[in-house]
Amino acid sequence: MKRSISNTQQPSTVGSFGLATAVFGLAPGDSGTLYGAAYTKLFKVEPSTGAVSYVMDFGSGLGQAFGMAPLKATPTRDEDRLFNYAEDKFPGLFVTVFSPSLQSGSYYYRFYRESGAILAVTQGQLVYYVVGGTPVVLGAVSDFLGSVIAAGY
Repeated sequence: MKRSISNTQQPSTVGSFGLATAVFGLAPGDSGTLYGAAYTKLFKVEPSTGAVSYVMDFGSGLGQAFGMAPLKATPTRDEDRLFNYAEDKFPGLFVTVFSPSLQSGSYYYRFYRESGAILAVTQGQLVYYVVGGTPVVLGAVSDFLGSVIAAGY
């Protein structure tokens, strides 16, 4: 979101970062990933390698980004609480570049394209599998939920 406090406000860069020569903001994301805004592009920095890659270009529809702030949406579904917990506790399995929750039939899931993993809930069961593999039922959502909520998710 771009917000102008006054019509005379001018953005200022925080410097350059890899491919991005005019960075207007940096913010930490889930699993230690660093995100940055450079005009109309959102980029990420892989924490283990320092590699920079563009995540998306939101073009002229949203205008230009002039800052970043860390923000994790408050989950409204128990399934999202479980997914967020798993992403934070097992970042090697669930790499969150852009992994929104999706619905397909009775499956509510997140697909983690970098690892090929899928974490899903169907008929009250938490299921994990890797594309091309066999689904593994981890247990009932209700078995995990108390611990997840107690951990602040």
